[in-house]
Amino acid sequence: MGVRSVGARGQKIQRTDSYEEINSDEYNSDEDFENSDATVEGVPEVNAETAAEQRLRLATEAIGFLEQANLDNDDFFADTHFHTVTDKVKYRMQKEQGTLSRDFVEKLPEDFEVFQLRGHKNSCTGVSIDNEKNEAYSVGKDGAITKYSLKYPPTKIKTLKTGLGFFTCCQYFEALESLVVGADDGAIYVFSSELSSEEEPVILPVTYTHKKSITGLAKCKDMPSYLFSSGMDGVMKTWDLQSCSFIGEHFGHIAGITNIACLRTEQPVTVGDDHMLMVWKIEKGTHLELKAKTQYTLDAVTMLSDTVYVAGGQDGGLYVFNRKRKRPTCVRLGAHKIRTEEPETEEEQALLDIEGSLLPDKPSACWVSSLSNVPGTTNAFFSGSNSGAIRLWHRKLKKNGKPGLKCIRRVPVRGFVNDMSVKNDSTVLVGAVGRSHRLGEWQRVRNGVKNGICVVYLAEKDYITGMQEADMKKEEETEADDF
Repeated sequence: MGVRSVGARGQKIQRTDSYEEINSDEYNSDEDFENSDATVEGVPEVNAETAAEQRLRLATEAIGFLEQANLDNDDFFADTHFHTVTDKVKYRMQKEQGTLSRDFVEKLPEDFEVFQLRGHKNSCTGVSIDNEKNEAYSVGKDGAITKYSLKYPPTKIKTLKTGLGFFTCCQYFEALESLVVGADDGAIYVFSSELSSEEEPVILPVTYTHKKSITGLAKCKDMPSYLFSSGMDGVMKTWDLQSCSFIGEHFGHIAGITNIACLRTEQPVTVGDDHMLMVWKIEKGTHLELKAKTQYTLDAVTMLSDTVYVAGGQDGGLYVFNRKRKRPTCVRLGAHKIRTEEPETEEEQALLDIEGSLLPDKPSACWVSSLSNVPGTTNAFFSGSNSGAIRLWHRKLKKNGKPGLKCIRRVPVRGFVNDMSVKNDSTVLVGAVGRSHRLGEWQRVRNGVKNGICVVYLAEKDYITGMQEADMKKEEETEADDF
């Protein structure tokens, strides 16, 4: 059963106390999107909790948070200081809810350590991380699934050859210990985390699957068993993996959807061939249309927060959106443009040798093929392409007060970076690397490209090994307590 909806439109308003005119391309408030559901007359809202009960509950929660282990022992930003108990409780609550915003850029090491592991015979198209077991999964055009260990140094655990055709994307669900894989024929498969060759995968209802290739899979923290899928048929669908059932489909794009992303709430975002970014509100059956200033397809999307989104296009541009505006608040064209000017340092020369050797006859900007946010921060994200490097972008205000993007790191990686994922503690980045784009064979990069994953450690080696030793001690203590 389809759910059709139309995005809200603002009205033209002339302001006399401002230097700019607010027209229909800009939303005056968030009421157009947030307050779109109808109210039920005659049914008053009832709050069963009294003020005294609320104070008692909050005090109990605060004591519980303070009795937990010291934050500085297991937190990436161990030098966080708190002036009051209230600040510490608020910090802990935001961390548990996944709404904590940290300054990721200032805590980075001087150099990133990069490993590349071969895992597929054809291009790797998707990657996903198991944060609890510190493992990663990748899928490829060869129909294989490969499992890796992210413990320093990273290693390949096993490869499962399924023989099910062309895989385009994947998403791991910790709550179900299952890996969901999307295929080029529109099928969705659910594999167990063990990747046993004797166990047949679960196939979601064929009657409701996509009619064309699946281009993205996403999950949200609030609904750990919910799956969102997007396809080239222009439809976004919702599934319940707990019962392996179909929930509903949502229409809005007038062309194929190329990618999907979701964070904490049940509000995924999608991009497609119609140059649109759409924010979906599943509960109300509505969506918000945000248009990029480009005539090219948007290939990738990620969410920095529930209201800030980043899209990447085939024109090589990065487009930062805010839910309160229909147009991008910041545009960076040529984000992965191959350099032609003379390098200033030996490091730049080495990077230029990699970038320039890939596509010497096409010096124009390369497509932005993948994007990934950094959990716990809203001011940084990674972008991938076939330009020879993964780039880390810092979102901040310029001197004139307008928002801007600045590339602060470049990680040399040969080939197409078709997908990326960052671990929840912001210490490891995993990218899916292949010789061709995840959705086609328009271009191929052959020299020195490994079809597999690249693992980038975003913290110091001593810190990562120390975390691994602490995790091993916790596991031993848990096993001893169980025994």
